[in-house]
Amino acid sequence: MESEDCEQTANQQKMLSPTSDNSDMDTDTQECESEKCRMSTDNENDNSNGMCDSKRRKKQEPFPDTLEGFNYKFNEDGQLREISDNNEPFKFVIKPDDHYYNQKRYEALGEILNHYVYNLLETECNLERITIPLDAAEGEPTSFVFASKNALKTRGKLLILIHGSGVVRAGQWARRLIINDCLDTGTQIPYIKRAMKDDSNTGRV
Repeated sequence: MESEDCEQTANQQKMLSPTSDNSDMDTDTQECESEKCRMSTDNENDNSNGMCDSKRRKKQEPFPDTLEGFNYKFNEDGQLREISDNNEPFKFVIKPDDHYYNQKRYEALGEILNHYVYNLLETECNLERITIPLDAAEGEPTSFVFASKNALKTRGKLLILIHGSGVVRAGQWARRLIINDCLDTGTQIPYIKRAMKDDSNTGRV
């Protein structure tokens, strides 16, 4: 009987005293808190990087809105060159350690080229800018195309040129070719001029 009473007392002490289960709970809690700390640190780092990018973008000065402002022009061969005695081609890398700046500068130049080509379509190819849909209702989204005079009103041959997807716009094949090669390879202008000189005098674009 005394032996049984001792065993019961020992069991009661185990139940009442801090057991290894409680120690495991403390360990789990510490690991959980540690994980929270790591997550918090990671979030702080991410937020810090985001803040740096945001600050850099806010500090970014606006780019020029003309070719001359970028110190470039197209020569007689339709090649983009620096306005200088060196006549250097386009340089993508201006700031070696700032890809964000270089890319944004390239995109800003591309926007200028869009309007430069639009102007060539109207002045050199004698095309008209037509808003579509032709019967667009008020507030309806619209776009535009370039077409020769009376292209949609007369019968005869009709050449339709469709540019690719992405950043290229009407009159362009590839922005990269316009910038790094020349206007003849990068734009649709040679094809348009050829169509407009059709011997039957009915060529329309």
